[in-house]
Amino acid sequence: MTLIKHVSDFTLAYFGSEDGVSEGVWTEEWMNKGVLPRLVKISINLKNGIYWPEMIIDLKVTGTADNAGPGIGNTNNSQNLN
Repeated sequence: MTLIKHVSDFTLAYFGSEDGVSEGVWTEEWMNKGVLPRLVKISINLKNGIYWPEMIIDLKVTGTADNAGPGIGNTNNSQNLN
């Protein structure tokens, strides 16, 4: 499915630290699979010269699939909906 047509440049950058504790830095690759970046920056430029404003997304992950609540990764839902 095409979401955006005529893209000339698409980049992702990640902000975080290798250990998940120290001060973070921006990088173009995220190699540490054990720790998520704190922020993700998306940059999009179109072939006609139009660019989208940079989008910075804060990755706030709370909880786990086990305690995410009904319908969100929780298959052990004991509520009776009838």
